[in-house]
Amino acid sequence: MARSAEAANLLRRGYDIIKIADEMGISLPSVWQYLYREVGAGRIRKTDVLFVGIPKSVRHDLSEIIRHSRVRTYRNIVRKAKDIGIGYELVAIYLDLQNTQVLMGDMYELITITEKYFHEFIKDTLVQEYGSSEDQWWRQGIPQQIRSECAALREREL
Repeated sequence: MARSAEAANLLRRGYDIIKIADEMGISLPSVWQYLYREVGAGRIRKTDVLFVGIPKSVRHDLSEIIRHSRVRTYRNIVRKAKDIGIGYELVAIYLDLQNTQVLMGDMYELITITEKYFHEFIKDTLVQEYGSSEDQWWRQGIPQQIRSECAALREREL
Protein backbone atom coordinates (compact mmCIF):
# COMPACT_ATOMS: atom_id res chain seq x y z
CA MET A 1 0.00 0.00 0.00
CA ALA A 2 1.32 3.46 -0.88
CA ARG A 3 2.23 5.67 2.05
CA SER A 4 -0.36 8.28 1.05
CA ALA A 5 -3.10 5.63 1.02
CA GLU A 6 -1.91 4.38 4.40
CA ALA A 7 -2.16 7.90 5.84
CA ALA A 8 -5.65 8.35 4.38
CA ASN A 9 -6.77 5.00 5.80
CA LEU A 10 -5.58 6.00 9.25
CA LEU A 11 -7.45 9.30 8.90
CA ARG A 12 -10.62 7.40 7.91
CA ARG A 13 -10.17 5.26 11.03
CA GLY A 14 -10.27 8.45 13.13
CA TYR A 15 -6.58 9.07 13.69
CA ASP A 16 -5.55 12.72 13.91
CA ILE A 17 -2.46 13.79 12.00
CA ILE A 18 -0.26 13.66 15.11
CA LYS A 19 -1.24 10.01 15.68
CA ILE A 20 -0.79 9.29 11.98
CA ALA A 21 2.74 10.73 12.12
CA ASP A 22 3.53 8.62 15.19
CA GLU A 23 2.01 5.46 13.66
CA MET A 24 3.88 5.89 10.39
CA GLY A 25 7.10 7.21 11.97
CA ILE A 26 7.13 10.37 9.87
CA SER A 27 6.86 14.15 10.34
CA LEU A 28 3.64 16.19 10.30
CA PRO A 29 4.62 17.88 7.01
CA SER A 30 5.06 14.41 5.47
CA VAL A 31 1.62 13.37 6.73
CA TRP A 32 0.15 16.55 5.26
CA GLN A 33 1.89 15.88 1.95
CA TYR A 34 0.48 12.35 1.82
CA LEU A 35 -3.01 13.48 2.77
CA TYR A 36 -2.89 16.37 0.31
CA ARG A 37 -2.02 13.84 -2.42
CA GLU A 38 -5.10 11.82 -1.44
CA VAL A 39 -7.22 15.00 -1.52
CA GLY A 40 -5.93 15.70 -5.03
CA ALA A 41 -6.87 12.17 -6.07
CA GLY A 42 -10.39 12.70 -4.70
CA ARG A 43 -10.15 9.93 -2.11
CA ILE A 44 -10.56 12.25 0.89
CA ARG A 45 -11.61 15.88 1.35
CA LYS A 46 -9.74 18.74 2.94
CA THR A 47 -12.55 19.02 5.45
CA ASP A 48 -11.87 15.39 6.43
CA VAL A 49 -8.34 16.43 7.32
CA LEU A 50 -9.56 19.55 9.13
CA PHE A 51 -12.28 17.92 11.22
CA VAL A 52 -10.71 14.48 11.78
CA GLY A 53 -7.02 15.16 11.35
CA ILE A 54 -6.76 18.16 13.64
CA PRO A 55 -7.97 17.48 17.17
CA LYS A 56 -11.04 19.46 18.21
CA SER A 57 -9.17 21.01 21.14
CA VAL A 58 -6.42 22.25 18.80
CA ARG A 59 -8.98 23.67 16.35
CA HIS A 60 -10.70 25.43 19.25
CA ASP A 61 -7.46 26.83 20.66
CA LEU A 62 -6.25 28.09 17.28
CA SER A 63 -9.65 29.58 16.50
CA GLU A 64 -9.55 31.44 19.82
CA ILE A 65 -6.02 32.69 19.16
CA ILE A 66 -7.08 34.02 15.77
CA ARG A 67 -10.30 35.54 17.09
CA HIS A 68 -8.60 37.35 19.97
CA SER A 69 -5.50 38.49 18.10
CA ARG A 70 -5.35 42.14 17.26
CA VAL A 71 -2.58 41.38 14.78
CA ARG A 72 -3.41 38.28 12.74
CA THR A 73 -0.10 37.54 11.13
CA TYR A 74 1.20 34.02 10.68
CA ARG A 75 4.14 34.83 12.96
CA ASN A 76 1.92 36.15 15.74
CA ILE A 77 -0.44 33.15 15.56
CA VAL A 78 2.51 30.71 15.59
CA ARG A 79 4.04 32.48 18.60
CA LYS A 80 0.80 32.37 20.60
CA ALA A 81 0.17 28.75 19.60
CA LYS A 82 3.68 27.78 20.68
CA ASP A 83 2.96 29.32 24.10
CA ILE A 84 0.18 26.75 24.60
CA GLY A 85 2.09 23.81 23.11
CA ILE A 86 0.90 23.78 19.50
CA GLY A 87 3.72 23.44 16.96
CA TYR A 88 4.09 25.59 13.88
CA GLU A 89 3.50 22.65 11.52
CA LEU A 90 0.04 22.09 12.98
CA VAL A 91 -0.69 25.82 12.81
CA ALA A 92 0.32 25.91 9.13
CA ILE A 93 -1.89 22.94 8.28
CA TYR A 94 -4.83 24.40 10.22
CA LEU A 95 -4.51 27.81 8.54
CA ASP A 96 -4.36 26.18 5.13
CA LEU A 97 -7.51 24.17 5.81
CA GLN A 98 -9.74 26.56 7.73
CA ASN A 99 -10.22 29.14 4.99
CA THR A 100 -13.71 29.68 3.63
CA GLN A 101 -12.94 28.49 0.09
CA VAL A 102 -11.93 25.04 1.35
CA LEU A 103 -15.03 24.71 3.49
CA MET A 104 -17.43 26.00 0.84
CA GLY A 105 -15.98 23.79 -1.88
CA ASP A 106 -16.39 20.64 0.19
CA MET A 107 -19.83 21.77 1.40
CA TYR A 108 -21.00 22.28 -2.20
CA GLU A 109 -19.79 18.79 -3.10
CA LEU A 110 -21.58 17.23 -0.11
CA ILE A 111 -24.81 19.11 -0.88
CA THR A 112 -24.64 17.91 -4.50
CA ILE A 113 -24.12 14.30 -3.42
CA THR A 114 -27.01 14.57 -0.95
CA GLU A 115 -29.28 16.12 -3.56
CA LYS A 116 -28.51 13.33 -6.05
CA TYR A 117 -29.21 10.74 -3.36
CA PHE A 118 -32.60 12.28 -2.57
CA HIS A 119 -33.53 12.42 -6.26
CA GLU A 120 -32.72 8.72 -6.65
CA PHE A 121 -34.47 7.81 -3.40
CA ILE A 122 -37.66 9.67 -4.35
CA LYS A 123 -37.75 8.20 -7.84
CA ASP A 124 -37.09 4.67 -6.52
CA THR A 125 -39.88 5.10 -3.97
CA LEU A 126 -42.31 6.29 -6.67
CA VAL A 127 -41.30 3.42 -8.99
CA GLN A 128 -41.90 0.89 -6.20
CA GLU A 129 -45.30 2.41 -5.45
CA TYR A 130 -46.61 3.08 -8.99
CA GLY A 131 -44.48 1.09 -11.45
CA SER A 132 -41.39 1.65 -13.57
CA SER A 133 -42.81 3.26 -16.69
CA GLU A 134 -42.86 7.05 -16.77
CA ASP A 135 -46.65 6.96 -17.22
CA GLN A 136 -46.89 5.13 -13.92
CA TRP A 137 -44.44 6.72 -11.47
CA TRP A 138 -44.46 10.22 -13.03
CA ARG A 139 -48.12 10.66 -13.88
CA GLN A 140 -49.61 8.77 -10.94
CA GLY A 141 -46.98 9.68 -8.33
CA ILE A 142 -46.52 13.39 -9.04
CA PRO A 143 -49.45 15.84 -8.78
CA GLN A 144 -50.43 17.63 -12.01
CA GLN A 145 -49.47 21.09 -10.75
CA ILE A 146 -45.93 19.98 -9.89
CA ARG A 147 -45.53 18.19 -13.25
CA SER A 148 -46.62 21.38 -15.03
CA GLU A 149 -44.16 23.50 -13.04
CA CYS A 150 -41.36 21.02 -13.82
CA ALA A 151 -42.22 21.10 -17.54
CA ALA A 152 -42.21 24.93 -17.54
CA LEU A 153 -38.88 25.03 -15.71
CA ARG A 154 -37.39 22.53 -18.15
CA GLU A 155 -38.50 24.67 -21.11
CA ARG A 156 -36.91 27.80 -19.56
CA GLU A 157 -33.62 25.94 -19.06
CA LEU A 158 -33.44 24.72 -22.69
